Amino acid sequence: MNDSNEQSVVETSPAISVGENLKSAREAKNLDIDDICSYLRLSRRQVLALESDDFSALPEPTITRGFIRNYARMLELDAEPLLEAYRNFSASEQARPISIQSENIRIPGNDKSPWLLYVFASVLIVLLVTAWVIYVDYMPKPSNEVRSVLSETELEAAAANAEVLPVELGDPPAPAEAAVPAEPSNGEDAAAPASDTPVVEIQRVAPAAGMAVVKLRATERSWVSITDRNNKNIFDKIMVAGIEESVQGEPPLQVVIGNAPSTTLIFNNQPVDLASVTHERVARLKLE
Repeated sequence: MNDSNEQSVVETSPAISVGENLKSAREAKNLDIDDICSYLRLSRRQVLALESDDFSALPEPTITRGFIRNYARMLELDAEPLLEAYRNFSASEQARPISIQSENIRIPGNDKSPWLLYVFASVLIVLLVTAWVIYVDYMPKPSNEVRSVLSETELEAAAANAEVLPVELGDPPAPAEAAVPAEPSNGEDAAAPASDTPVVEIQRVAPAAGMAVVKLRATERSWVSITDRNNKNIFDKIMVAGIEESVQGEPPLQVVIGNAPSTTLIFNNQPVDLASVTHERVARLKLE
């Protein structure tokens, strides 16, 4: 009699619930769902699926067994009974007939979308290449004019090969007031003397003590570099036509000018003749 009762109890005892064991152990340790998610790097949906035995919402069995094992280790539980319960559950699920809706089955070879995408991309590439060839071959191009201004690289290369020549400055020119023509007398206009040399208007600048003033003006693009007596580069730039630059430095000053014929240099309010120190359009000189 007792044996039959014990046998009936064993047969009707419920199987081990993976989710209930995990949930009970978690609550006993006063942990919430977010703690489990952070520690195991699982989503909240996956943790809830484990605790509710909703294994259909979880990945394939191999990955799910890893979830159960890691969860049990975190809660200091023996993972083997839980894994065995999950194996039994998986075996019973596999024994069930699987029904698949035919409308959800994708038959290989009938999906033409990728091929259409490839064809469209190929046609677009061909059109772009054709447009580029037409633009390169048939668009009007600017005429190749002879450049009288050297490029920056050419200027620097020519300046490196030029020879430094000292420049001796003569007496300073007459003050600016002397350059202004006198008013005509007896009501007649005085005829201005004809000259091919452009007149450079000098604006006098008072340099600081022990310093020299260099003023530069270019009618075309020109490169200028100036170094003071301490070998410090105080001016190094490409000058644009029509722009006037002024710099002060402690003499003697080493000056290199690319495209010197198109550049005017004034040292301490005195124009400097660059023709005598120019070689192949580059002038190198020393101002003291």
